[in-house]
Amino acid sequence: MGSSGSSSFGDYKPSSKNRCEDSIDTDLEDVARSQFYQQKKTLPAKDVGVRVVESPQNGRLVVEETKTGMAIGNLPTRFNYLVVCMKSGHKYEGTVTVSRTSKVPVLEVHLDPA
Repeated sequence: MGSSGSSSFGDYKPSSKNRCEDSIDTDLEDVARSQFYQQKKTLPAKDVGVRVVESPQNGRLVVEETKTGMAIGNLPTRFNYLVVCMKSGHKYEGTVTVSRTSKVPVLEVHLDPA
C-alpha cells in the first residue's frame, strides 16, 4: 500500500480553507547556528514566547524569542507560504513547546496567527 500519486504538483488538490489561519506545530531548523544559541550557549526554556520575523533572512523565515528579539531558529521551508500570509497582514506568535539540549539542540514551537 502507498500513495498513488505521480510525484508531481498536479496531484495537489487545494482546499477552500485559508492556510494563513492555521496554527503551526513544528521543529525549528538551524538552532545550533542561531543568534540566541551562539551568544547564550543555551536554549530558550519551554513556554517562552516566540514570533516569526516578518521579513525573511537569507531566504528563510526566522523565529525569534519575543523578550530578547534574538533569532532561535528557522522554520522549515514547507512553511514558506507564510511569506504571502504575512504580506497580507498576518503575524504568527506562540511558545516554545520543546527545548532539549543534546548533541544537536532541539526546539519545537507552537505558532498561532495573530
